[in-house]
Amino acid sequence: MHRFDNYFEYQKELAAKVLVAYFESHRIDLNGKKVADIGCGEGGIEAGLVERYPQAGFTCFDMNETYLAKARAQNIPRCEFLSYALLDQPEFVDRFDFVIFREVIQSTIEPLALMKKIKTVSKPGSLIHVAFPPYASPFGGNQHVARYSLIRFLPFVHLLPDPLFWPLLADQRPEKERPGSFVQGFLEELRAIRRTKISIGYFRKMCRALNLFIISEECYFIRPAIAMRYGLPVILNSLFGRVPVFREIATSGALYLLKKN
Repeated sequence: MHRFDNYFEYQKELAAKVLVAYFESHRIDLNGKKVADIGCGEGGIEAGLVERYPQAGFTCFDMNETYLAKARAQNIPRCEFLSYALLDQPEFVDRFDFVIFREVIQSTIEPLALMKKIKTVSKPGSLIHVAFPPYASPFGGNQHVARYSLIRFLPFVHLLPDPLFWPLLADQRPEKERPGSFVQGFLEELRAIRRTKISIGYFRKMCRALNLFIISEECYFIRPAIAMRYGLPVILNSLFGRVPVFREIATSGALYLLKKN
């Protein structure tokens, strides 16, 4: 079994090795802050962050009740795990000092509507951290987690039209996935990613429309999460990161720090 087959442990190591480093590089201290995590999964991110920021308070949301049940069972201090449906409640308006929104927007059917919600729950002057792989990038379809198919090795294969793409996954069945696996349920997510087709250009357009100021934009040829998972070096996309078309193709991950004005 690969050490990242366990989704919770993958999230926890990601928080400790990638997120903390990112926050520190931007001089962000979560201690004493009210933090929201939108799309929290099994709570591993919080398990890793509370070790570094023991005075932070985390309110975490997810649509997947199975993930939420696993997260609550971890009994992570200063954390509560709630259904995503509760995000619309008035009590959360202007509530949070910092919002984490990682690796979720690409599988969101209505990304603009969700970004509006995130802005609503953020306090004026608060920060929002967003990370996603652009759809046009080599593995922007998340095909690298297709455990039983050769497509996990094929860059850009997700750009094929449906009649050519889905037959390549004919042998992918949920019952073949290990319970609690990192790849559990990836087929449903893959369908959502193919519908949304998120891009850096569209994300920038959303930020402008919502009056969210981009403090930092980092485009990576090899993003930190992938580098951690596969033991690769982190490589910034410094060559094509500012060229619109090539930026989408050559960026495996885009990381943003936004400010609500």
